[in-house]
Amino acid sequence: MDHDPQSPLFNALNGQVGILGHSYGGAAAFYTAAKAPEVTAIVNMDGTVFGWQDITVTQPFMYVQADEEYFSEIFINVHNKGYLALFESFNHVSFSDIVVLKDWLENGLKDTPQFNAILDVARLNAAFLSTTLITPRPHLCQLSKAKPYFP
Repeated sequence: MDHDPQSPLFNALNGQVGILGHSYGGAAAFYTAAKAPEVTAIVNMDGTVFGWQDITVTQPFMYVQADEEYFSEIFINVHNKGYLALFESFNHVSFSDIVVLKDWLENGLKDTPQFNAILDVARLNAAFLSTTLITPRPHLCQLSKAKPYFP
């Protein structure tokens, strides 16, 4: 993709690696970053990290949590920028698209509070990753103007 002059990503990839995951995927992102210095940034969406006492991460880290649980101890082993985003009235499943899909199936394709909440999480994740990973590239900004397609 990066080497094809016809690709919109031509010469746009910068070698930065961000890992984002929900639940077990979020914990896996944390573990992977601790073992792989190539990882530049980590987002863990409501994933419990077991054995965190023996794991240190040096990359920027954002922990996105539901308000039903709060796990601040993990920040003891975050040796760079660490951020906590706490979403009130969320639960663990709120971070998955199944909530939005279920609502759309029941109520039709329209804006709903669940859809807007997921968009808020997506925007937060995008803002964090762009500040830690992306060097501004004007031609990439054009990609963000595309309208999403929902079949």
